[in-house]
Amino acid sequence: MQNNIESEKLTANSDISNQVLVYLRKIMRAIDLHSKKLIQEFKLTGPQLIVLKEIESNNQISIGEIAKNISLSNATVTGIVNRLELRGLVKRIRHDSDRRKVIVLKTNKADSLLKNAPPPLQEQFTSLFENLDESRRTQIMCSLQKVSSMMGAQELDAAPVLSSFPPAASEVAVSKKLIDEPVIHDVETETTIDKKIAEIKTSEKAVDDIIIHEIRSLSDKPDWISLEELASFIYKNIKPFEDTLEDTRRAVEIAIDSDQPKGAFVLLAEIDKKPVGALIMHRTNMKGYIPENILLMVCVHPSMRGKGLGGKIIKKGIELADGDVKLHVEYDNPAKQVYEKIGFTSKYAEMRYHK
Repeated sequence: MQNNIESEKLTANSDISNQVLVYLRKIMRAIDLHSKKLIQEFKLTGPQLIVLKEIESNNQISIGEIAKNISLSNATVTGIVNRLELRGLVKRIRHDSDRRKVIVLKTNKADSLLKNAPPPLQEQFTSLFENLDESRRTQIMCSLQKVSSMMGAQELDAAPVLSSFPPAASEVAVSKKLIDEPVIHDVETETTIDKKIAEIKTSEKAVDDIIIHEIRSLSDKPDWISLEELASFIYKNIKPFEDTLEDTRRAVEIAIDSDQPKGAFVLLAEIDKKPVGALIMHRTNMKGYIPENILLMVCVHPSMRGKGLGGKIIKKGIELADGDVKLHVEYDNPAKQVYEKIGFTSKYAEMRYHK
């Protein structure tokens, strides 16, 4: 009889344990489904949506204020804002009364996205949770704290964000299904740009008169071009030897990210506020092993090729780079001859193992 009672207790305990695990799994599943929906339908991570919502709720807000309001670090929020700006969803401007202060604003593109995107999962939870009486909230918090401890998660670093992915993760890093399409330019605008370039290129002094911007941070970027447009220009004009648009965006972001090693930069050549050439230089931080810099990408608008603009941009990049420079170029790339004339040599054969 005693054995039967103990057996029934064990069975009951086992059933309860299984139910607890089921509820934990349901919570994880709900977070996972919400995160995947955001990525697949809106190309946003949960933290990115939360940052956009916070910007929407405030007329003028700085990165530091956003970080404080949503309990994330300044560095994490800066990375999120960088990626949102690359997609044309936010922009940074100087404060009206304090020019030293930079504030973040959402764009019209963000308005249409936020109109259709679901609310952050934690917003729904917080609303229901705060409607409970204090004793009930405390009981839930203590129970979850105990569960966290039992799962060995007490010492793990975590932000108050319900997402399957780390707050700093990019939308690409969390989903292979995310495929960004090139920016669709207005046909009339693009024709106007081409006409302006065609008019300028007839001048023998055109290349000498071109302005080259040195961009090491977002504050260096000309106001007339967004990060999205800059990445798209490079992507379009580096063909046929191009990386993906997202890789190009990421390359631009890393080059001007304040959290990345110092010394990287982007060069942007312009004619009448129109991009005609660009270069991306990254740091390797491997002095003594390989050159300290890598010329990652360089491009020139087709209408300006063969006029020495590419060589001018590359020479400017070498001049600004702190230390030696390396690059990767295909043997059949016509630009290889330009690099060799500038002084690049090929001492080693590059070999890669792809997994």
